[in-house]
Amino acid sequence: MQNRVTGHYLIIGIFTLTLAACVDVQMNGGGGSGQIEVGANQTAEESLSTRNGTIRIGANAVVEGDATTRNGAISISGGARVGDVQSRNGAIRLDERVSAGAISTRNGSIGIGRRSSISGPVDSRNGSIRIDGESRLEQGIVTRNGSIRTGEEVTIAGDARTRNGSMRIGPAGQVSGNVMTRNGKIRLEESRVGGRVDSHSGDIELVGQTTIEGDVILLMPRDWEAGRWQDKPLLIIHDDVEIQGRIILDERAEYEIASGARVPEIERLANREALGG
Repeated sequence: MQNRVTGHYLIIGIFTLTLAACVDVQMNGGGGSGQIEVGANQTAEESLSTRNGTIRIGANAVVEGDATTRNGAISISGGARVGDVQSRNGAIRLDERVSAGAISTRNGSIGIGRRSSISGPVDSRNGSIRIDGESRLEQGIVTRNGSIRTGEEVTIAGDARTRNGSMRIGPAGQVSGNVMTRNGKIRLEESRVGGRVDSHSGDIELVGQTTIEGDVILLMPRDWEAGRWQDKPLLIIHDDVEIQGRIILDERAEYEIASGARVPEIERLANREALGG
């Protein structure tokens, strides 16, 4: 009799564990609603996905797949590792020393902590992006409506672009591609850019031992006009800045160049359209 009871308990225990595992797989891979949380030092062997809820990944946790939510924030604690991180409507926050793939959100800001490593592109349609010091991005960074800020010694192996927002690259930063904005200011502090620095209508300021390997372009569209609430764009180049390419400046823009800067002669054009292809 005792053996039969023990056998029943064993069967019930196995059924319970199997059911729990099925629920876990359904929650992670089935795209249900609700909050998902992975505890510190835990491993999730599948992707995390929810329609309406937050995702929290604890310190030093490992997610062997992606983390995706449609409507909710995503927070990843220090030392964690995860694949791609995506939210349609919600902020994304990574603490220090996080390793992740692509980071993207449609409506929300992105914050990446110190010494993090991001192997994919970082993209926000409507939200600012902040990258803390000593982090490395293996691909570009882009936001359509929002600012971009980086701390010291941040490496971006690609372009840094924003349409409507300012751009600030911190001391000892490196951007292997281009730095571009349409409507916003650009400020580079003791940084190195492998491509060009290009603004359509915002100020450009180059500080300290900044080196630009490509061109510096400040050109407005033909129909741009300075108004009551919009001053003429200004190019400011401080001492010890080096520009290895050309300086192409709109005739309607102004400039201030320190005597200690190593720069070529300024080329003036009537507008951006005159630059051609």
